[in-house]
Amino acid sequence: MNQPRLLIVKLSSLGDLFAALPTVHAIRQSTDGIVDWVTQPAYVNLVESFSDVRRVVPFPRRNFWRNIQGYCRAVRLEEYDLAIDLQGLLKSALALRFARAKERIGPSQAREGARFLYHRAPPPGSPGRHAIEKLLDTARFLGCSDSSPVFPLSI
Repeated sequence: MNQPRLLIVKLSSLGDLFAALPTVHAIRQSTDGIVDWVTQPAYVNLVESFSDVRRVVPFPRRNFWRNIQGYCRAVRLEEYDLAIDLQGLLKSALALRFARAKERIGPSQAREGARFLYHRAPPPGSPGRHAIEKLLDTARFLGCSDSSPVFPLSI
């Protein structure tokens, strides 16, 4: 059986990228999927050090409309079984929407109307939790085991 192809969209910031690692790891472990990740150009080298990630696709945050064709070509090299937005903003939802994906999942805390670009999202959890726990809601929503957070890096 073919491994599922997964696309993660988490554009920034430095701390947020690290906070997303346990969620991405849990989803990859549970699905045995191949993970590609969309992030801002400034963070490409960092995300390449995440052990669960096969390929990093830079998202043109600056001069977006001038660079959108190049981004679309790069992200459409694959057809994804599942695309997951862990940012929850309109720009990250657009980055997700431009990909060829059978299913698009967004976070429960999506803003700026981003939720209208997803097929599904986990229900909101209790407020006041750490960002890592909020991000893990997506992994739990997808049926992944609830274990201790893991931060796989290859530096």
